[in-house]
Amino acid sequence: MPRNFSRDAGFEARYLHAIRVSDKSTIRALLRGQTLLEGCHAHMPATAVKEWVDPAFWESAVKIAPERHPYEKAVSLAYFYFRGSPDAFPAFLDETVVGRHPEYVGYPVYTVDGEPVIDEWILYDSLERDLARITTRLGLPTPVELTRARSEERTDRTPAAEVLTREQKRIVRRHCAPEFELFGWEP
Repeated sequence: MPRNFSRDAGFEARYLHAIRVSDKSTIRALLRGQTLLEGCHAHMPATAVKEWVDPAFWESAVKIAPERHPYEKAVSLAYFYFRGSPDAFPAFLDETVVGRHPEYVGYPVYTVDGEPVIDEWILYDSLERDLARITTRLGLPTPVELTRARSEERTDRTPAAEVLTREQKRIVRRHCAPEFELFGWEP
């Protein structure tokens, strides 16, 4: 169970209770509230985490982040938000990719002052191997089987590089240039 993610003990108790009784609507509502309260939340940027935790903890903590090829993130994000007929998807994908501040850009999330602060990466292309390496490093048991959450949003598993147009790829590369460089991904 999660712990120490809020400075409000009552909030934590309500959230843990909602998890125990599987009250998904309350969980979602509480998580939205947690973000507004400036507590820990999903996709919290490293700069915010660094400000939120004790400096000694920040320095000693092993910082772990998942990352995925930017093309895959762009297409996955479009599928996640898309609610329409299949023939309308290409235009929606184009809006997702071209966005002025696209949500698929990961670099600002795991950097402080423009520099990555992550000690261990979990890359989607090597998910199980990376997870095994990190759990071994931390002295934790490696899960026998990984949970496949949110896999229902994208039933078409065509590689994103084949889904995106040449122009969309160029835009993603421009938005995610630091990620392409950091991980040595081919454009």
